[in-house]
Amino acid sequence: MKLIRCKIDNFGTLSAFSYAFSDGLNIIHAPNGFGKTTLAAFLKAMFYGFPRTGARNIVENERRRYAPWQGGSYGGWLEFEQGGSVYRITRQFGASASKDRFALWDVTRRCASDKFSDKIGEELFQLDAEAFARTLFLSAADHAGFSNGSIRARLSNLVDSTDDLNNYDTAVARLKQRRNELSSPRGNRGELQARAEQIARLEAEAFEAEEKQDRLAQLEAEIDEKNALLDQKTGEIRKLRGQIQAASVQEVLQSRQKQYRSLQQDAEICEGKLRALEAAYPAGFPSMEEINRQRECLTLWSQAARKLESLPPAEADRCSVEAEAPLFSDPEAVQRDLEACQGYSDEYEQLSARLHAQMLPEELRRLEQLSQRFQAGLPSREALQRCMEQADSLKAAELQLDALQKQLEPQPDYAALEAMFRAGEPSNEQIAACETMQQEIVGLEERKRALAFSPAEAADWEALSHSFASGVPGTDEIRQQRQSFRRIAELNGIQNKKTALIQAEGSAASSAASRTPAICVLLGVLLALAGIVLFVLQMSSLGAVLLGLGLSGLLCGFWLRMKAVEQAHGVAVTGSAITEAENRELDSRQRDLTAFLLRFYRDVGQPDETLTRLTLERERYLSLKSKQEAQAREADQIAQAIQSRRDALLRLFTRYYPGRPYWDGFPSDLMRKHNDYLHLRKQRAQQEAQCQQLAQEITDGRALLARFLANYGPEQQLGLRAGL
Repeated sequence: MKLIRCKIDNFGTLSAFSYAFSDGLNIIHAPNGFGKTTLAAFLKAMFYGFPRTGARNIVENERRRYAPWQGGSYGGWLEFEQGGSVYRITRQFGASASKDRFALWDVTRRCASDKFSDKIGEELFQLDAEAFARTLFLSAADHAGFSNGSIRARLSNLVDSTDDLNNYDTAVARLKQRRNELSSPRGNRGELQARAEQIARLEAEAFEAEEKQDRLAQLEAEIDEKNALLDQKTGEIRKLRGQIQAASVQEVLQSRQKQYRSLQQDAEICEGKLRALEAAYPAGFPSMEEINRQRECLTLWSQAARKLESLPPAEADRCSVEAEAPLFSDPEAVQRDLEACQGYSDEYEQLSARLHAQMLPEELRRLEQLSQRFQAGLPSREALQRCMEQADSLKAAELQLDALQKQLEPQPDYAALEAMFRAGEPSNEQIAACETMQQEIVGLEERKRALAFSPAEAADWEALSHSFASGVPGTDEIRQQRQSFRRIAELNGIQNKKTALIQAEGSAASSAASRTPAICVLLGVLLALAGIVLFVLQMSSLGAVLLGLGLSGLLCGFWLRMKAVEQAHGVAVTGSAITEAENRELDSRQRDLTAFLLRFYRDVGQPDETLTRLTLERERYLSLKSKQEAQAREADQIAQAIQSRRDALLRLFTRYYPGRPYWDGFPSDLMRKHNDYLHLRKQRAQQEAQCQQLAQEITDGRALLARFLANYGPEQQLGLRAGL
């Protein structure tokens, strides 16, 4: 058998105490007055109950000794394992043994069990309560011998059932042999000595360990400090590694940004050179053939110039040269101007030649039209490039605006959330209040379930409700029945006293009268025998007379005997009778008392004890009824509180979840959906503002480009970018 756990309602100093037993040895270490001895006494009482005793001394009467100091239910339960099944013993103790309640529950099969009776300790251990208290159970106050009849019987059975311990001498020999094995009578040898030396060695080691314990604690403290310092340094290293990694990433980013800026500057320089070349060659770049041809022309021109210089000038030319000499005083400037003019002239001639030689009539007409369009001047490439970039920006803005407008189209999720919160949005306080009410409902329901009777109270209530099904007697009614019982006892006492007196007076007369019938019968027998003898001797007449006298004597004796019996019976009847009024009162009171007790109990053989039991059970019933009514009132209040909270939750749920079945997790769902709605609404507002800003920017950009294109003809109708 193995103990599992116990629960003490009230027992001595312990109240609402629970303990779970572990495998092996269980040690409870607690200060004096905690209730260790009380717990041990509780375990014994669970198996054996309290002994029946009339002692009023609290030391000798365990029932009074362990009565709850704080009041309440007197008892508890104990779970144990036996034969692979777990059982629970429940005992509730009353003022006497007749008031005790015992129940056994099979925890494994979840049903009541009748495998053991209320004497479960004797059935389990095969020991009575006294033997159990002297063997398996040792209290702190036990100092008596450990032997009684039950123990001796168990030891006798053990001796009888063991083949090698049949007599005292064998047992003594075995004990001496075992003693010699454990210890040697000579020297310091033997197992006991070895164990003693081992104990001494272990005690020395324990002492040394205790001396080293302080140093160990100091080292442990130092280790803890080092570990804390190690954790701190590890955190600092980790932080520095993060900073180094962030710095390296920043350096790479700065290097790339610097490289990007350098490439951007190179690109800007190349673009500037390209624009300068495009400005220098507005009609296009010359081909290699044209350049070679111009080089040949330049060579011919140089040869002609040298030939011209070798010819002598005319008089008019010389005068003209002298007159215009001041204009050419700076040969280098003159040379530069001439070269520039020559270049422009050559370029103009080439372009004109190419224009007139290569252009078709349609191209000439187109040239005329374009000349009319750009009478006010040609737009620069920079202006056109800026306009093109602005047109591209407008196109990108239009695409972004379309994307935003598509996002602003009605979305199912947002539409559902908007419809859900159309009647109003819940505040965080309301949702938090819902969660609080749900927690309060759970707490109230647990509190409501805790209002039920304990198993012992429920059993008492069921039994008492059955007993008082016809009604609860009043205190005056019970007092009246007690007075009636005392009157019945008084009348019975008077009746029995009179009978005893009258029988004592008539006993002498009856003893004298009882001898006369015996003499008559004896005389009649003798006369009848004498008559029969005379008949045998053939003396008929005399024999007939004697026989007749004998028969007469017998009849007379029988008649006197019957008369004596009738007289004795008459004396008894006369002696047991009381007055007629008292007799009627006795019968009436007995009938009323019996009828009163039969309303509540089937067995009414002991009216005095039954009335006492009725009084106690009436008080118990009224106490339980009052407790039940208080619990019912409290349960009603709890139910109203639960219903009010549920109504508030249901109103909020119906407001935001119409047509859906209620579930407890809706506050968290409502909070999540409300947060989603606020996020989507904020995002939508930002998108609308961004759409308005993009629309305004697009309108302004279109107006600016339209004004620019209006200066150069009707092609603006083709679209901004196409017109540009």
